[in-house]
Amino acid sequence: MGMKDKTYQQAEAMQIKAVRFLRDVVGDDEKANEIEELSVSEYAERKGLRLTNPSQKTNSKNERGGDMQDTRTKTELIEELEAYEGLVSEIWDSIVDVDSDSSKEDLISATDEVADLIHEFDPDSFEFNVDADTEEEEAA
Repeated sequence: MGMKDKTYQQAEAMQIKAVRFLRDVVGDDEKANEIEELSVSEYAERKGLRLTNPSQKTNSKNERGGDMQDTRTKTELIEELEAYEGLVSEIWDSIVDVDSDSSKEDLISATDEVADLIHEFDPDSFEFNVDADTEEEEAA
């Protein structure tokens, strides 16, 4: 499988989302910290991405040092919020019955379902390498 082209900003957003997912959904702070400590270029290399503008860095400050204004409309923000609320609801439905007494298979199944939901919601930001997962399972 070839490398996917991504801008620096796209790779940076993917890294931020991956860290948030590992921390908030998976609950793996150690792995989240590991990903967070990588540079965007290192993260892109690890994910098999080719940066199309690797020298560009995002700058969220304007010349006076203030934050740049978000250009999305109120309607766009509400639509985005509603989409995320729907995703969170679907994730909750997937994991609500999982508890400390659940079997390993139940936990894996719930995790896989959540990963699929997130990937379906935003496939560019949450890419899953099925081949790597299969190799890890075979090695175990």
